[in-house]
Amino acid sequence: MSDVVPGAPAQRPASRATSMRQDTPRQRGRRKTLAQRLNPWIRSLHLYCGVALVPFVLLYGVSAFLMNHPGLYRDIQQTPLSSEALQRAALGPVDAQALAVATVAEMNRVSSGRHEFTLVDPQALEGAPLSLLLDSRGADMRQRYMVDLSHGEGRRIAMQENAAGNASARPARMPLAGQTLTLPDTSPLAVPLVSQQARLREAIGASERQPLNGKGTLDFTLEDGSGQRFTAQLDLYSGKLKGQPVGQVQPGAGLGETLTHLHKQHGYKSSVLEWLWAVVVDVMACVMVMWGLTGLWMWWQMKRRRPLGGLLMAAGIGLSAALGLGLHTGM
Repeated sequence: MSDVVPGAPAQRPASRATSMRQDTPRQRGRRKTLAQRLNPWIRSLHLYCGVALVPFVLLYGVSAFLMNHPGLYRDIQQTPLSSEALQRAALGPVDAQALAVATVAEMNRVSSGRHEFTLVDPQALEGAPLSLLLDSRGADMRQRYMVDLSHGEGRRIAMQENAAGNASARPARMPLAGQTLTLPDTSPLAVPLVSQQARLREAIGASERQPLNGKGTLDFTLEDGSGQRFTAQLDLYSGKLKGQPVGQVQPGAGLGETLTHLHKQHGYKSSVLEWLWAVVVDVMACVMVMWGLTGLWMWWQMKRRRPLGGLLMAAGIGLSAALGLGLHTGM
């Protein structure tokens, strides 16, 4: 018996293409890619990890910003140093190129003919920045003196702090590395400056009751008589000479040590690279805080995940508080 109704238009048989488009839900599910199947799990993992780590993200972001700007939470007083006093103490202006020439000449004199060093590309040192950092620590007060030797200027930074130094790995040696050089009075700077304690204290106004330490380096490249090149570094305060062959990796400067150094690097200083790194620290601090806040916003928009997210966030807050109090009491 036919199902065709008399007078009704004839139905055209479904084409092959139309029948292929009419897939069942099961068939459509089979065509999902692996990325589509993993996407809900990845989003959930990102969301819950973000919610659980919100306290740590906010803590790291805020603490990184405060490390970069210690004046926001610590009583720091900065006063300029007298340029006249610095010049009387022969602390500037100092020509880095002339100082490198005097250093190489003293190295050749101390070598007594065993080695003959020549300064490589002295023009690269024309106008090179040269700075000296002096550190004076007392029982509860730390005073730092930053001297721009290139221009004969400086400033005193006084802060309440208990500071501790870090030992560094011993670099690869070059001839005369590890020796202490004493440049003649005719050199542009009286290296080592540690022997000029009285003149330094008078120039920067440091108290004689507190020990005075310093840090400042002159970096240059030289070569010996055989043509071997070295990257040399003269400690302006102690007069100690360091160096290693060009291209040789310094022992201990692995990935872990480098990342640790970068994490600790903070503050806007005179070097262009250090200043740019300080900008990166500020940007990262703001981004991490934004990541935590946007993660909270995303979690709150999903009502079904509020209970589990709230539980993880409470656990994260409790853990961070416990660790913070424990570390604080153990200091």
